[in-house]
Amino acid sequence: MIDFSDLYKKESGALCLFSPNGAYVATAVQQRLVVRDAQTLQVVGLYDCADAIQHIAWSNDSEYILSASFKEACVEIWSIGDPDWTAKIEEGFSGLSAVTWAPDARSVLSFAEFQLRVTIWNLVTKETSYIQYPKFFDKGYDFRSDNRYFALAERRESKDYIGIYDCHDWSLVKQFSTETIDMEGLAWSPDGKYIAVWDTPLDYKLLVYAIDGRCLVSYFAYRDNLGIKSIAWAPSGQFLAVGSFDQKVRLLNHYTWNPTAEFEHSGSSHRRAALHSAHGAPGGRQTESKDRRSVLRVQQRRQDAGDEERQYAQHTLDLGPLGSATRRSPGATAARARRKVEPRCARHFSFVHGQRVHLPVERDYGRRQGCRGAGCQFFRL
Repeated sequence: MIDFSDLYKKESGALCLFSPNGAYVATAVQQRLVVRDAQTLQVVGLYDCADAIQHIAWSNDSEYILSASFKEACVEIWSIGDPDWTAKIEEGFSGLSAVTWAPDARSVLSFAEFQLRVTIWNLVTKETSYIQYPKFFDKGYDFRSDNRYFALAERRESKDYIGIYDCHDWSLVKQFSTETIDMEGLAWSPDGKYIAVWDTPLDYKLLVYAIDGRCLVSYFAYRDNLGIKSIAWAPSGQFLAVGSFDQKVRLLNHYTWNPTAEFEHSGSSHRRAALHSAHGAPGGRQTESKDRRSVLRVQQRRQDAGDEERQYAQHTLDLGPLGSATRRSPGATAARARRKVEPRCARHFSFVHGQRVHLPVERDYGRRQGCRGAGCQFFRL
């Protein structure tokens, strides 16, 4: 038997947001903010704001919630545990473009209009700190995984800069310029060692900086075309996924910063043929694939007998059920065109769409890079 709660009317344009711990759900309609228990939907807090609510946000510990009115440049903060506690922030003539919580859940960052400054409001000490000339108000900043430092994209003297600030007192630790024309965003690696920066979408350019300002790598996959859409670090920090306008995702490893794997995305809204070319493979020819599933393409280095020139053989790996995959290699006979591969080595998995698959070795092409584990026939990425 399933129990259903009572129906609650939700008006068009109302805001709804669960707390990070999942215990509460907040809804905002016009000037009223209602906080309910997520299980019983009983009202926990009812707050009347000064103006129409345009944005709400929970603190990381779910003890505070803020409501913002960008029109009035006003932010009001409420305590769930203490109904008598409240705070109000007014930006005044500088205006308000965005507001967010700091990771310590006791500080609020407000972005003024026209990217004039970022104001950090400490709710405990009631102190304020200022950072001038942020490049964006809705992106271009990131906190390190330990929440100790804050990286911000800045625009000064018609140049892009990255400022690194200590989150304890918001003092400047390091500031350096970037080799970008018009920086589009930045992302801090999960291990806190690197900051990835990508340039304007009009040009493919990815830069990786150390926290001391040294540029470790400048990577581009192609030229004279639309560039990077977005990037994402792997949770381990060992891989950096770069998605671009050519509908491909390239995985860069953190040792050489070279592509380890390449994924091609086929949109569900339309069917289009993907043209693949087998470079350097025996009998290499172009094949047309209309399969809408994701395809993993791996280039394996080989060297034919009597030929000193290194060539590359391209393989495609169709993603199947967990623990299995189907391999296709150029020039393969019908008997070898499709073969099931069962992974045996737990050290060399590649995670794709939540599944883990092995990348098999093409033995017919000579030299292979094998795992040293007993019985493992898979090459190392």
